Amino acid sequence: MKALTSSKTLAGVALLCILVASLNVIVKRLATIRWDTTEGNVYTLTEGTRSIIEKAKNSGRPVTIRFYMSNPEDVQLPKEYVDYSKRVKDLLEEYSKASGEAITVQTFTPVPNSEEQDAADLDGVQLRDPRMDMPQSSNLDDYDYNNLASQPYYFGLSVSSLEKIETIAFLNPDLERKLEYQLSRSISAVTRKSKRKIGLLEGTEMSLGGAPGGMGGPGRPPSVIYRSLAREFEMVSIPFDVGPMKPGDTEHPLSDIDLLLIVHPVKINRPQSPQPGMPPMGNTTLDLISKETQYAIDQYLVNGGKAVAFLDNQHFVSRFFDIYSAELPFAPQDRHPQWYKDLYNLFETSGWEHYRSGLDDLTASWGVDLGGSEQPMVYDPKYSRPVMFERPLNQMLQREFRLNRLLGQIPTRRDQQMITEPLFRGNGLMAKFENESLTGEHPVTRDLSSIQMVDPSPIIGRPSTGLKMRTLISTSTRAKAVPGKIAHLLLSQADGPEQVASNFQSAGIKQQRYPVAVILEGKFKSAYAEDPTKPDPAEDTPPPPISPTPSAPPIDAPLLPEGAPDSTNVPAEAPAEAPAEAPAEAPAEAPAEAP
Repeated sequence: MKALTSSKTLAGVALLCILVASLNVIVKRLATIRWDTTEGNVYTLTEGTRSIIEKAKNSGRPVTIRFYMSNPEDVQLPKEYVDYSKRVKDLLEEYSKASGEAITVQTFTPVPNSEEQDAADLDGVQLRDPRMDMPQSSNLDDYDYNNLASQPYYFGLSVSSLEKIETIAFLNPDLERKLEYQLSRSISAVTRKSKRKIGLLEGTEMSLGGAPGGMGGPGRPPSVIYRSLAREFEMVSIPFDVGPMKPGDTEHPLSDIDLLLIVHPVKINRPQSPQPGMPPMGNTTLDLISKETQYAIDQYLVNGGKAVAFLDNQHFVSRFFDIYSAELPFAPQDRHPQWYKDLYNLFETSGWEHYRSGLDDLTASWGVDLGGSEQPMVYDPKYSRPVMFERPLNQMLQREFRLNRLLGQIPTRRDQQMITEPLFRGNGLMAKFENESLTGEHPVTRDLSSIQMVDPSPIIGRPSTGLKMRTLISTSTRAKAVPGKIAHLLLSQADGPEQVASNFQSAGIKQQRYPVAVILEGKFKSAYAEDPTKPDPAEDTPPPPISPTPSAPPIDAPLLPEGAPDSTNVPAEAPAEAPAEAPAEAPAEAPAEAP
């Protein structure tokens, strides 16, 4: 009996050993597989990343990623950073595995006065001050300092290939969702031989690329958007009046770009100040995009080009960009605030619908409509809020008047009135789209948490044959497409945000979901049956020759007798004066009647 029991025990032990051995094999195999259980599959490499890695492999430029992190125990890094560092290492390992041997990952632990510290400094990795990790809104007395490192630390990485290097100076855990984008962007930047080109067709004086100062004054620096694009691409300015490209024309601005960026194609010609401190002189004028420029864009797309267009169907930028961004003179003068009102009235009285931007010939051909002649504005009670301009402008005035008081200048009663009275009210609708309004599966909007649009317009219609339209951003199902003039009337009649909402809610317009940003893909066909830039043949046709007038038949006139004067050589005599008429006699008086 004991022998039987022992044999069963041995069999159980053998079975347990086999199970353990099998489990070890399974664990070893699973060790090479990284399970992505993060929300949103943060560490599942996207198709775009894999494409960039494949290009890096084929570029012949080996990539080195150097990850710098101080010893957590030495600097007492918070647990949040330690946990994040593990996820960073996992992602870097995923890059390395996907690339074969094209991407090498190196890990360094910098300590003071070491070669690792020198390497981190040379690569541009930031020595992080723990105080920078403290929220600015925190009360210094109540803050839990256990959430901070005990001393400065390194937590960043560099991506290099041959002579090129890109640096993520600090790996912020709050930007974890952007880490793959930052890494892929850096790998692409160090492995490509040259930057791709973006052509910027910009009509307004928004000046994405900055603008020089007038009269020796300081200019406007490039915008954040422009600076971000310039890091990745070579930015090329496209003239607002660009014409179509002729075959074989390699000097044309559109001949050598990878993407055309169209930003509000309406040119604002602002009046200039005669001298610093003086208000601009003259009137603001606008130039709409020409048919020739639209034809140039049309031909660029027909030949396989790519474009991104930001159109302002509600003239918001045209009306208020000058007002909102204009610089006040140093010394307040009564006429300067009034100039803002005059400019506002100029747009209103001239007909606000004239200042919209669009590519009407092209969008009509594509089957995309921004609302037709009514030029509707989308009001979405879930996302829309009124734009109130009086506060920023009044703050500008108050700040300047406060400065002038310090300099001994006393503001006038009119100055005080301009501070307290709102300059403008209810100028538009700001819509902050987020969550389900963003199409998450498309790369353009996948990583966006929210996006703000001013006076969004509904995009309706069905794409033309050969084109596919996909929605990127949409309203909620409670949105209304309110005709533009009615929308601006409702805005102008409101005294505050609550009344704006009430006015729009009372408008008897059907509620539904509207796209406000779309992408068109496919084969584009020309919007023009023939080149609209060619001169009219009728104008080039010379007028028919004038036929000579037939000569009159000879007249049989009697011959003049000899010695008779030639009437053609005799001066005409003055006509004889008519004899003077005798004055009319007064009529005889009638005899008096007998009594």
